[in-house]
Amino acid sequence: MEQDQANKVALWRTYNPLPSLKEQADLGEGNIPAFYEIHNNSTLPIFDIFVIAVSSKSGSRLDNFFMPYSNSSPEDYFKYISYLKIVAPQHRVQGFVYGHGTGMGETDDFVYIFRDTRGIVWFRGNTGFLEKIGSQSDLYTLMDRVKINIHDPRFFSRPSIMEPI
Repeated sequence: MEQDQANKVALWRTYNPLPSLKEQADLGEGNIPAFYEIHNNSTLPIFDIFVIAVSSKSGSRLDNFFMPYSNSSPEDYFKYISYLKIVAPQHRVQGFVYGHGTGMGETDDFVYIFRDTRGIVWFRGNTGFLEKIGSQSDLYTLMDRVKINIHDPRFFSRPSIMEPI
């Protein structure tokens, strides 16, 4: 099946991050870290992983995913996005993005995008639904639509830690 490798990639929020990662989170004013753990349980690497913090009340499907937080300016988006170049097979990565915290019946949640070894780009919403984006070009089109400049170097500066599963 086309999505065999994609089905073996999972991400969830962790409330018990590795101590060294927790120390790297800037707890300055307005910075509320949301820690995640991504597992690549396949026998092949995954590439160009974007983890995006969204409101738990936001849409979790590709057709209604519009931006990390609707009340944020595009200049702030980099705070809500983490980028990983590669996750090795049978490895997990812990990382973080900044969110808005909890309140008013919502909390920070995640959607993520990644590319498999065949070059297919996938989107997994915050309810776990997996959707095919298509090619790298299709990914750029989507990111342009939501006004996220994926070539901004700030996406590459977020710390993360990779370990074998």
